[in-house]
Amino acid sequence: MSETRRRTQEKSVLNTLQRGDAITPIQAMNQCGTMRLAAIIHTLRKKGHNITTSMNGGNVGDAGNFATYRMDT
Repeated sequence: MSETRRRTQEKSVLNTLQRGDAITPIQAMNQCGTMRLAAIIHTLRKKGHNITTSMNGGNVGDAGNFATYRMDT
């Protein structure tokens, strides 16, 4: 993947979070064009953004589990 595309996806995820919206992997794929949301969240945290994770779905470890990310205000 090109560096420009990665930065565009990162900026799109950050904009979503800064608006106060939560984001899930499915939303990131559909709205931001990325299937690597956790990697983007990791990068944003390293840059100093305070982002929380909550797990949703079935029991931990179930295939139906997914993360929801939110920016702390």
